[in-house]
Amino acid sequence: MSSEATPADQNKATVQRLVDEVVNLGHLHVADELFASDCVLHDPMMGTDDPMMGTVFSGWGSSQVKNIVETIRTAFPDVSFNIGAQTAAGSNHIVTEWTATGTHLGQLNQRPFEPTGEHVHVVGMSISRFNDGHIEEMWLINADVPDEDPAHAGPTFVCRHCKKCC
Repeated sequence: MSSEATPADQNKATVQRLVDEVVNLGHLHVADELFASDCVLHDPMMGTDDPMMGTVFSGWGSSQVKNIVETIRTAFPDVSFNIGAQTAAGSNHIVTEWTATGTHLGQLNQRPFEPTGEHVHVVGMSISRFNDGHIEEMWLINADVPDEDPAHAGPTFVCRHCKKCC
């Protein structure tokens, strides 16, 4: 019996590295190793082109990942993401359930409100599609419900605790 890791296990480990090294520790350069140079990101938190899919950042590779992580770490300097569960869908898709906690101490996404100082807890998931060991496409999904706040250009995602930050 072989003890070699399966492609699905290797892909799960890549997502774990993303959370541990890039997001939690802020080692942004590691994103270059994890993402394809032309990766596509779907992130409803970073734009409002489509309230269900968010802005699609296509072909930006790891540079967009770094921008997103830097934005999160600026707004929540003590951010901590934790993986609750991971499931492989075939050998090239990984579904990851995660939680994030942090204190809202900085600006987030150019939103028109000041940091609240509130400790927040957000639940979400990601779906990562892999090719040749790199994340080629990723969907980020926040479990909170969109808030149709007329002060914003489009739907925003509202943190359950401070009701403003995300």
